[in-house]
Amino acid sequence: MALLLLLLLALPQTVTPAAPMPPDLLFVERSSCTLLHHSIGQTLDAKGKVVKEEEVWRVEPNAYYTDARDRWELPQEEMPGSHEKRPGAIADGIKEGGAALDVCTTWMAKVNAAIVEARKKVPPKRK
Repeated sequence: MALLLLLLLALPQTVTPAAPMPPDLLFVERSSCTLLHHSIGQTLDAKGKVVKEEEVWRVEPNAYYTDARDRWELPQEEMPGSHEKRPGAIADGIKEGGAALDVCTTWMAKVNAAIVEARKKVPPKRK
């Protein structure tokens, strides 16, 4: 168990511990994520004289509303190593696409559960 914890701590990925929820949950039609596969640099294997591109995954959450407003995203941030502005991410530096997808589906499940709870709190309409 301790070894697993050490391995998890050694990973270079960053995951937002308490991922933010979109506002106005009552009007959220659906939630989604953009999974961005991006390069973070190159490494040189001096022995084999091979340059390897280091690539990771980034998870950018968003939500679409039932009314005409724009989709919700986290505030934009500058990508490391470039001047490109991207929506904020709930995770970055994930080595495998499957793990990035897991982060996204977990976040979407939390948003969907929060939507259900928010709708339960709305009093029923009177007839």
